Amino acid sequence: FFAEVEQLMAKAKERYKDATWLGQNGHPWAFEITNALKEYRKLLKQNDKNAVASGLKDFKKQTTVWCVRVVQGTVPFPPKSNPRNSDDAEALKKRLPWAQQNDQ
Repeated sequence: FFAEVEQLMAKAKERYKDATWLGQNGHPWAFEITNALKEYRKLLKQNDKNAVASGLKDFKKQTTVWCVRVVQGTVPFPPKSNPRNSDDAEALKKRLPWAQQNDQ
C-alpha cells in the first residue's frame, strides 16, 4: 500500500515540479496527502486503533473538502468557464461510499 501511494505521489510531484505558482511545497493536496501518510505511519506504529480510525476519518473529511474545492473552482483550482449544475455535489457524494455512510 505505502509503496503504491509513494509512487503515485512521486508522479504527482514530477508533474507539478515546474509549477512555481504552487510554492515550495508543491501542489497543496499532494502536500496534505504526503503529511497524512506520514501521520498514518506514526499511528500504525503506536498500534492505537482508535487513533488510526480517527486519522482516517479526518483524512476522508479533508478529501471531501478538496473535492468541493475542485467542483466549485476555489483556490488553488481555477473556476470553470461553464456554470455548474447544483446537482454536481450530490452526484459526487453518491460516488463516495463513505460519504453516504456519514449521512445515516
